[in-house]
Amino acid sequence: MSESVLTLEAINERLASASFNRWLGIRAVEASPQRAQLRMPWRAELEGGKGMTHGGIFACVIDVSAFAVILAAKGQSGPTIDMRVDFHANAIEGDFMITAEMLRAGSRIVTVDVRVHSAAGKLLATGRCVYAAAR
Repeated sequence: MSESVLTLEAINERLASASFNRWLGIRAVEASPQRAQLRMPWRAELEGGKGMTHGGIFACVIDVSAFAVILAAKGQSGPTIDMRVDFHANAIEGDFMITAEMLRAGSRIVTVDVRVHSAAGKLLATGRCVYAAAR
């Protein structure tokens, strides 16, 4: 496995530099240019309806996780230019475990696939993010 452009600590510092990401409590626990693993605790503020995590939270988590693997691969990123999210199941307790996998890191476009699982391993959401590569 090749070495990340940024250390895990530097990736987490970049994530935490955005107040929304700090509020989410999302942190990278592993990162390489090909794959990043992140963890985020569930809490009551994420509830969108009785017993349901708000779907927008899953979309945010997918976007942030894609950004993390891009940081590991390239050290910086441009903006999200497209994102697709599919919702598969719900979970309202425990940590969310997120895996972001680099599909392609081109000179102009970067594409990442992301999967969100419950702490028990249940698939909750998947997404694909397309970013403009930083210039």
